[in-house]
Amino acid sequence: MQAEEKIIEKERKRIARDLHDTVSQELFAANMILSGVAGNVERLDKDNLQQQLKGNRGHSGYSAKRFADLALTFTSDRVGKSDLGRGA
Repeated sequence: MQAEEKIIEKERKRIARDLHDTVSQELFAANMILSGVAGNVERLDKDNLQQQLKGNRGHSGYSAKRFADLALTFTSDRVGKSDLGRGA
Protein backbone atom coordinates (compact mmCIF):
# COMPACT_ATOMS: atom_id res chain seq x y z
CA MET A 1 0.00 0.00 0.00
CA GLN A 2 2.83 2.40 0.79
CA ALA A 3 4.30 1.91 -2.70
CA GLU A 4 0.95 2.82 -4.26
CA GLU A 5 0.75 5.98 -2.14
CA LYS A 6 4.24 6.99 -3.32
CA ILE A 7 3.19 6.43 -6.92
CA ILE A 8 0.08 8.55 -6.45
CA GLU A 9 2.06 11.32 -4.74
CA LYS A 10 4.65 11.27 -7.54
CA GLU A 11 1.90 11.56 -10.13
CA ARG A 12 0.22 14.41 -8.27
CA LYS A 13 3.53 16.28 -8.22
CA ARG A 14 3.95 15.67 -11.94
CA ILE A 15 0.47 16.99 -12.60
CA ALA A 16 1.15 20.07 -10.46
CA ARG A 17 4.33 20.76 -12.46
CA ASP A 18 2.42 20.28 -15.70
CA LEU A 19 -0.30 22.59 -14.48
CA HIS A 20 2.24 25.25 -13.57
CA ASP A 21 4.31 24.87 -16.73
CA THR A 22 1.47 24.66 -19.21
CA VAL A 23 -1.44 26.65 -17.86
CA SER A 24 0.48 29.45 -16.20
CA GLN A 25 2.46 30.04 -19.40
CA GLU A 26 -0.70 30.15 -21.49
CA LEU A 27 -2.37 32.54 -19.06
CA PHE A 28 0.72 34.74 -19.05
CA ALA A 29 0.67 34.83 -22.86
CA ALA A 30 -3.03 35.69 -22.88
CA ASN A 31 -2.42 38.47 -20.37
CA MET A 32 0.41 39.88 -22.50
CA ILE A 33 -1.80 39.88 -25.59
CA LEU A 34 -4.57 41.68 -23.73
CA SER A 35 -2.10 44.22 -22.36
CA GLY A 36 -0.85 44.90 -25.87
CA VAL A 37 -4.36 45.24 -27.23
CA ALA A 38 -5.41 47.53 -24.38
CA GLY A 39 -2.39 49.76 -24.95
CA ASN A 40 -3.10 50.02 -28.68
CA VAL A 41 -6.89 49.78 -28.88
CA GLU A 42 -7.28 53.28 -30.30
CA ARG A 43 -4.67 52.62 -33.00
CA LEU A 44 -5.95 49.20 -34.07
CA ASP A 45 -8.49 48.92 -36.84
CA LYS A 46 -11.55 46.81 -36.20
CA ASP A 47 -10.26 43.75 -38.11
CA ASN A 48 -6.90 43.77 -36.34
CA LEU A 49 -8.59 44.21 -32.97
CA GLN A 50 -10.90 41.27 -33.68
CA GLN A 51 -7.95 39.13 -34.76
CA GLN A 52 -6.03 39.95 -31.57
CA LEU A 53 -9.03 39.19 -29.37
CA LYS A 54 -9.77 35.92 -31.17
CA GLY A 55 -6.17 34.85 -30.68
CA ASN A 56 -6.43 35.66 -27.01
CA ARG A 57 -9.66 33.72 -26.74
CA GLY A 58 -7.78 30.74 -28.16
CA HIS A 59 -5.09 31.04 -25.48
CA SER A 60 -7.70 31.44 -22.75
CA GLY A 61 -9.83 28.55 -24.01
CA TYR A 62 -6.84 26.23 -24.20
CA SER A 63 -5.77 27.24 -20.70
CA ALA A 64 -9.23 26.67 -19.27
CA LYS A 65 -9.51 23.24 -20.89
CA ARG A 66 -6.01 22.22 -19.80
CA PHE A 67 -6.71 23.39 -16.26
CA ALA A 68 -9.99 21.46 -16.14
CA ASP A 69 -8.33 18.31 -17.49
CA LEU A 70 -5.52 18.50 -14.96
CA ALA A 71 -7.81 19.39 -12.07
CA LEU A 72 -9.95 16.36 -12.86
CA THR A 73 -6.95 14.10 -12.43
CA PHE A 74 -6.49 15.46 -8.91
CA THR A 75 -9.72 13.97 -7.63
CA SER A 76 -8.63 11.28 -5.24
CA ASP A 77 -10.89 8.50 -6.46
CA ARG A 78 -9.85 9.11 -10.08
CA VAL A 79 -6.15 9.10 -9.14
CA GLY A 80 -6.63 6.05 -6.97
CA LYS A 81 -8.68 4.09 -9.51
CA SER A 82 -6.93 5.04 -12.73
CA ASP A 83 -3.64 4.13 -14.31
CA LEU A 84 -2.11 7.41 -13.14
CA GLY A 85 1.30 6.83 -11.68
CA ARG A 86 1.51 3.25 -12.82
CA GLY A 87 3.82 4.05 -15.71
CA ALA A 88 0.94 4.39 -18.17
